Amino acid sequence: SDTVLVPTINNVQSLASDMVTDPPPLSGRTGIIYDSIMLKHICTCSNPVVHKESPGRLSSIWARLTETGVANRCARLKSRKATNEELELIHSPEHVCKYGGMR
Repeated sequence: SDTVLVPTINNVQSLASDMVTDPPPLSGRTGIIYDSIMLKHICTCSNPVVHKESPGRLSSIWARLTETGVANRCARLKSRKATNEELELIHSPEHVCKYGGMR
């Protein structure tokens, strides 16, 4: 089965078919989503224990996938804004409401 690697949502791969717009045929390849807009995801709590995502972490992951050639072996999929339902798989409804889920 096809897999989609999403750096910011590692445990939601089962939603892969719902996470892209106009997905290309994967033909058994791994799909990958990356968009530089993800680098704007910054935590205001300044606590890396609570909030592990940061622009530096995402840049580092993407650089490693690129330099090792892994990114080139994957099917590139279009990014899109996460739905509230997807955000609530990781965050509380209160957090999604406060920090800008889809309205």
